Amino acid sequence: MRTTLSKGLGFTSGDRVTNLRRIAAMAQNLVRQSVVAIVAAICPYHAIREEVRATIGKYIEVYLNCPLEVCIRRDPKGL
Repeated sequence: MRTTLSKGLGFTSGDRVTNLRRIAAMAQNLVRQSVVAIVAAICPYHAIREEVRATIGKYIEVYLNCPLEVCIRRDPKGL
C-alpha cells in the first residue's frame, strides 16, 4: 500500500490518517463486489477507526495485545 496507493506519505498523524482512508476506500470497493477484504494496518487513532467502521458496513476489528518488549523486538523498522 505504501509503495503504490500511498506513495509519498510519511508517518505523521495526518499522513497516517490519509493512508488509512485510502486503504478503507480500497477495502470498501472490494466489499461492494462481495469480496472479503482483510486489512492489517496499524491504526492508533480511535476516530479514524470509527470513521472506517461507518464507511465499511461489514467491519470487524481485531485487537492484538502484545507486550511492548515483544513489539520492539519484532519491529524491523524501529518505529
